[in-house]
Formats: sequence, structure tokens, C-alpha cells
Amino acid sequence: MRRRSGTVLMETIICMGIGSVLMLLAVKLLHQSFQQSRQTKSRFDVAIAQNRLARQFRTDAWSAVTAQANTEQVVFRSSDSVTISYQNINGFVQREIKREGMPASFERYSLGAGTEARFEFDPANHCATLSIQSKVDEKDVLGNSDAGAKFVVSSRVHRVGLDTTPEVAPDLALPGKEQP
Repeated sequence: MRRRSGTVLMETIICMGIGSVLMLLAVKLLHQSFQQSRQTKSRFDVAIAQNRLARQFRTDAWSAVTAQANTEQVVFRSSDSVTISYQNINGFVQREIKREGMPASFERYSLGAGTEARFEFDPANHCATLSIQSKVDEKDVLGNSDAGAKFVVSSRVHRVGLDTTPEVAPDLALPGKEQP
């Protein structure tokens, strides 16, 4: 009888050990799943912010009459004395609106860690450019690193400062109709 109880005890210990290992693997898998979900959401939020920034940049550039830029900042001026500036500040791009020299509003766009924004303006071609470069340093399933790869978002507008209202010759203009 003694021998049998020792065997049962040994089998129980082995089963508990195998169960513990399986539980540990399940917890690790669950933890990695939550971590991947959090990283994906973070990247998605940054991509949305970069997309909003590019869209807003194009809209402001299209409505600008004049522009000035260096690599860290671009300033658009419209015909109704509104000044819109974009400035690169440590992983953020700040968009500030001033009406008649007084600050009206500002917003910040998060670019993510290791991301750089650059502004350019070519007055000869009436072209404003926003370039966002994200450094990618991730490992794939096999452990190969793609360090140094870059993801680039570029927003370019070619009509800064050009009059976009079509001119109609007076003899071709249609007379207005009276409304009843």
C-alpha cells in the first residue's frame, strides 16, 4: 500500500507541474496579446493624428496668400489677416492660429517617438511641403530587425499664393435671373 500511495503522490506532483507550466504559458500569451493590442492602438492613434495633420496642412496651404518656412516652422497668411503657423516641437507639431496678431487657437498633433516633421516652401513654384518621417525599429516573427527603415508621410500643395478664382470675361458672363 505504501508503494501505491507514493506513486499516486508522484503522479499528482507531475500533473501539478504540467498544469503550472500550461497556466504560465497561458498567462504569458494573454499578456503578450494585451501588449500587442496596446501597441497597435498607439500606432493607430499616431497614424490618425498624422493623417489629420496632413489634411489640415493642405487645407491651410490652399487658403494661404503668402507663406514662409524653415525646416522647423511654416507660416501661412491669408487675405483676411489670419496667420496660421505650424511648428515642430519635440515629437509634436503645433498649429497656431492668430487673428490680427492675437492668438486665437492652437492644437497639437502627436507624431510618436522618433518621428521628425520638416517644412519646406518653394516660392518660385508656390509649393509648400510637410514631410513626416517615422523611424521603424521592430522585429518580425523570425527575430530579424528592420532598424533604420523609414515611413514617410508627405503632404505637398502647389498653389500657395496663387489666385484660384477663375476670371470670366465680361462679354461671356451670363446675366443673373430674377427670382420670383
